[in-house]
Amino acid sequence: MGLREYQRKRDFQRTPEPAGGLDAAPPVGRYVIQKHDARRLHYDLRLELDGVLLSWALPKGPSLDPKEKRLAVQTEDHPLEYGDFEGVIPEGQYGGGTVMLWDRGTWRCLDDARRSYREGTIKFEIAGQKLRGAWTLVRMTGPRNADGKNWLLIKERDAAARPEQEYSVTDAEPFSVASNRTIREIAQDRQRIWTTDGARGPAEERWRRSPGLHGPADLNIAAAPGARSAPQPATLRAVRPVVAERVPGGDGWLHELKLSGARVLAFLRSDEVRLLDEQGADCTRAWPEVARAVGRLPVQSAILDGLLVVTDARGAPDARALAAAAQSGRQDLVQYHAFDLPFCGGFDLRRVALSERKALLHRLIAAGAAEAKALRYCDHIVGNGDAVFAQAARLGAAGIVSKRAASPYPGKASKAWQVVDCPPAGGPEAETSLAARAPERRIAAVAVEPRATVCGVRLTNPDRILYPEDRVTKRMLAHYYEAVAERMLPHVVKRPLSLFRAPEGLENESFFQKHVGDASIAHLRDSPVREGEGKDPYIAIDDVRGLVTLAQLSVLEIHPWGSREDDVDRPDRLIFDLDPGPEVGWRQVVEAAKAVRDLLADLGLQSFAKTSGGKGIHVVVPITRRGGWDEIKDFCGGVAKVLAAREPKRYVATMAKWARQGRVFVDYLRNVRGATAVAAYSTRARPGAPVSAPVFWDELDAHPIGFTLHSLPRRIANLRRDPWEDFLSCRQSVTKAAQERLARWLRESRTGG
Repeated sequence: MGLREYQRKRDFQRTPEPAGGLDAAPPVGRYVIQKHDARRLHYDLRLELDGVLLSWALPKGPSLDPKEKRLAVQTEDHPLEYGDFEGVIPEGQYGGGTVMLWDRGTWRCLDDARRSYREGTIKFEIAGQKLRGAWTLVRMTGPRNADGKNWLLIKERDAAARPEQEYSVTDAEPFSVASNRTIREIAQDRQRIWTTDGARGPAEERWRRSPGLHGPADLNIAAAPGARSAPQPATLRAVRPVVAERVPGGDGWLHELKLSGARVLAFLRSDEVRLLDEQGADCTRAWPEVARAVGRLPVQSAILDGLLVVTDARGAPDARALAAAAQSGRQDLVQYHAFDLPFCGGFDLRRVALSERKALLHRLIAAGAAEAKALRYCDHIVGNGDAVFAQAARLGAAGIVSKRAASPYPGKASKAWQVVDCPPAGGPEAETSLAARAPERRIAAVAVEPRATVCGVRLTNPDRILYPEDRVTKRMLAHYYEAVAERMLPHVVKRPLSLFRAPEGLENESFFQKHVGDASIAHLRDSPVREGEGKDPYIAIDDVRGLVTLAQLSVLEIHPWGSREDDVDRPDRLIFDLDPGPEVGWRQVVEAAKAVRDLLADLGLQSFAKTSGGKGIHVVVPITRRGGWDEIKDFCGGVAKVLAAREPKRYVATMAKWARQGRVFVDYLRNVRGATAVAAYSTRARPGAPVSAPVFWDELDAHPIGFTLHSLPRRIANLRRDPWEDFLSCRQSVTKAAQERLARWLRESRTGG
């Protein structure tokens, strides 16, 4: 369509909208939804293609419910600069009204984008701040759509899908991703705030507050002893309490529960909000709900000190739950527990006694409670330190933080703030680094313990880049394994392991390693299994610390045996690797995987699917440990050969490259002693940091599935059910009857019977 129609409809002397031209050069694959209050309120979906923004008007907005088919009326193409526009279009101009940047990010077509657009079916993925996952745009057919402008926007079934009755994304997300304002606030401002500077990143933008929207609370700050009128600083150092062995006694101390969370300073000015982590990195866009809650406090300026917290199923603060919320975008789970107020209302309160600062903070948060659902006051108990500590230990808390009631806000480590840890009740505690880059909430926003340790494992060179294309560091890899450990460990512990290492990163020297050798590495051990007589033992791990240690060693792939150490000659799983040959598409690989599944089901065996982290699919069958390796290999080989004999044009059971042209290789050779397959949840040594991810069978139908180190923790947090939840409890075996039936099929396929 081009920009001719767009430009014909507008007078650029009167409207602040961009005219468009040849100079626009924003990132490839740009995605925007603008909320547009014109004659009727609607949403405009825009996808970048060939130098313009393809545009559709959504009268009812998008829905996360796959059952909802939302009308999308195609409009004229817009210039790329329009993707940055938020403001008011004058009345009388085309589209006159208010425009909000409701969502933005990137999009990726799952097929050829131009052909998909021409043919009228666009399957694509969105990585936005509000919308994520797989979507489809379908052009409607029939005489009522003769001009071809009416399409349907449909959410695909994936981890980001949610029923409309349970969650309406347009109702739940009324704020601008650029300015944190509502459509009404933008209309009242009547000041254009769009920019044509495509290089300006989201982290450089201010989260705006609307002047005059909230009147100041009557806190009488000036009357606080020690308060000084002073300009508010742009940064402030967050000081940790010193570690103490015993709880201080007396009524001069305030005792707070030690919370597992992320230390954050919240900075409010008259027109903006910023959240800074302990290192001073801006994490505002990683936690928009917290920014909104803090920004709506009834005060012109302030600095709050506190912790971001997510609780587990028992209601206890959990650093891993916070990490999962960071990955999944579940902002509704996160609360900011504020425990101090060093600046407020133009006054420096650092010399005011802590007890008075907390009283002011309590009144401030109470005054804004109706607006600040993600904001909580961190309460305390005066005196009785030993009793408070004993109760904290009984509750399973991490410890208590004791502070002198009369103490100023600390500018350096001081005994006025002390922390006493409770005896560990299992699992290391973590704190979280929050310098996440917008628009994506990446793995950078997950648990990071002090001194670059994860789960008690010290990382050397934690910022070494292991995946250059995606800027994935060793620290990020360690946190990924921490995030997926609960589900991954049953598939890797107490098994001989083969490891693929890239100590200097993916683009440098890499190698497989099976043995620790003479080195002694904490949390790794020698397996009793040896590669052969006189050979070194294999590597083995026992817990999450071993998993994180593999990340410390820059292990990019983990390949376990199909048997456990205590009975290594009897496998506990069968593995079929569906490996596509040249010119084989995803659909044929899925059909091959389902053919294996169905054949196994006819033999009385339930199977599970996972992506390979490449182009293939793994079909995995849990079994009780009865048969030996030779028996299992023969059985798996029989399955592959039956499929190849039944449909020789589609499947092959031989490794020969020449035989695989246009076919899927049903690789059964993982089922021999000493052979391995990449573990469920393991990363792969390929650009983009892909992972081998368990999936539901029906998920394979939608489109090629590709999960990464960044997206899989989000998926786990959003899924209501584990695709492999029955895997470990499944009790089945390769019976004699199944073997005899398979042998009969094989004979029949050879004789044509």
